[in-house]
Amino acid sequence: MGNCLSNIFIQRGMDLIFRFLQLRQSNPTSNLSQSPNPDGPVDDIQDEIRAEGTQRVRIEVPKQELTENLLQEYLELERMARRLEKKQVLSNWETKNHQADEAMRKLVHLEARHKELKKQTEKARTDLEHLEQPGIRAHLRQQGIYVSRHERAKELSDSAIVKEETSFKELATVKSEYSRAQLVANRYREKCEKLD
Repeated sequence: MGNCLSNIFIQRGMDLIFRFLQLRQSNPTSNLSQSPNPDGPVDDIQDEIRAEGTQRVRIEVPKQELTENLLQEYLELERMARRLEKKQVLSNWETKNHQADEAMRKLVHLEARHKELKKQTEKARTDLEHLEQPGIRAHLRQQGIYVSRHERAKELSDSAIVKEETSFKELATVKSEYSRAQLVANRYREKCEKLD
């Protein structure tokens, strides 16, 4: 609703400025409240604005004499609206940029964790392969501990593989979140640049 009102306000203001300039050029001493439009003055247009509820409210725009003072007030309101709009866009950009930074921190953390899990998986596989060598297997069987060690090494290897796969999926998800957050932050940055 705010954007709609802002657009209506801007359009109406531009019409007033254009009308003021036309009147000033054609006859500098004429009464500025007279409309150059033969169908009637532009000032008594009625707008329909959706209120907070579901009802529509009619607002009649009163006739006003167009003066330089009124035009200056409009221009000041327009400047204030632009400043507030820029402030809002900047605030949104800062928020989205912060979210992108947080996603980047999370991404770096998960990449480091994924590398560590990869090392653990590789170590667990190496330990399992080491236990399955014929000489070590025979020696541990003589001691009667081969089966328990092999099962434990197999469980550790399987667990490490599952953790690594889970970490890889998390990493992919966070990468996509980061790219989306970066894209949104860049869009808000572009909006800020357009407002300058």
